[in-house]
Amino acid sequence: MTALLAAISYVLAFLEFPVPLSPSFGEFLPFIKTKLDVVLFNALPFNILKGLVIGAITMMIYKKLTPILKGETLK
Repeated sequence: MTALLAAISYVLAFLEFPVPLSPSFGEFLPFIKTKLDVVLFNALPFNILKGLVIGAITMMIYKKLTPILKGETLK
């Protein structure tokens, strides 16, 4: 099953088709020309921001969850 899904994903990687309800960014952001530009200017910064937000939330609640994770009873 994994090999079949891998083969399908390999074939689909060569197809380019528009995603429905997705805006075309060429008119709005003229400096984005290639797929690498999309990764550098869109995906990378937002993934870094997402990681920082998730890390901050985890740091805030970790102290409260530590006794539960270690199996200790709450006092």
